[in-house]
Amino acid sequence: MRGIGIAAIVIELAGAATAQEEEETLFGSFEDPSFGGFGGPALKVTTLNGELGMLTGGRGGLIVDNTWLIGGGGYGLVTNVESDYRDPQTGTVPDLEFSYGGFELEYVARSNSLVHDSYYLLLGGGSVAYRDEERWGAFDRDEFFVAELAANLELNVTEYFRLALGAGYRACVGSDFGDLDFADLSGPEATLTFKFGYFQGVRPSEVRREIEELRRDSDRDDVYDDEEDDLEYDEPADNDDAGEAVGDDENTTEEDDGRDG
Repeated sequence: MRGIGIAAIVIELAGAATAQEEEETLFGSFEDPSFGGFGGPALKVTTLNGELGMLTGGRGGLIVDNTWLIGGGGYGLVTNVESDYRDPQTGTVPDLEFSYGGFELEYVARSNSLVHDSYYLLLGGGSVAYRDEERWGAFDRDEFFVAELAANLELNVTEYFRLALGAGYRACVGSDFGDLDFADLSGPEATLTFKFGYFQGVRPSEVRREIEELRRDSDRDDVYDDEEDDLEYDEPADNDDAGEAVGDDENTTEEDDGRDG
């Protein structure tokens, strides 16, 4: 009975150790993470000062363990959105010039699945100004802090190309620009992102293994070259020895012939 009890304890401890090894965490173990990279353009449709506008830009960065995307991006308004300002001299209403960018962090769940989800955060800054091409260009510029959150559905089109469609909200704070307030500069947005890159990445251990294999191959080539050099060096010596042996035989034959004569 005591032996059975000890065996049960050993089995239980082994099961607990196995369960501990297979434990999954949000950030993983990072003992031997893979590293890749990506970049690509993005389109954003959003509201600005109560109107619908489109922004274009791009983003890129480092991919860690095919799960975390760490990088940056920048975006600017490319459609005409009127401001609330009216020029007292001409009576014209200038359009808004609007742009922002900053640090980006994205978590990608089940990245190897054909369709998967991701969650995106941007922290940075931007600027807003009036734009009147006929008179001043951009003027009365002001800056603000921006934070953006979004959720995306991503499609693995090829091994090196992914297409993401997302929805989120942009919050712009700290601006004191005419009659525009937080609600005018902030708003919901839909985003279409084209990602090009090496998503699976490479692991440091794989790089070290490749370097070791190249080093071993190089060492084998050096040994092979040394052996060839030794053979090339020995061949003339063998020929000389053979020549000397033939010469000795000829001399011996001549001496014998002389004695016989």
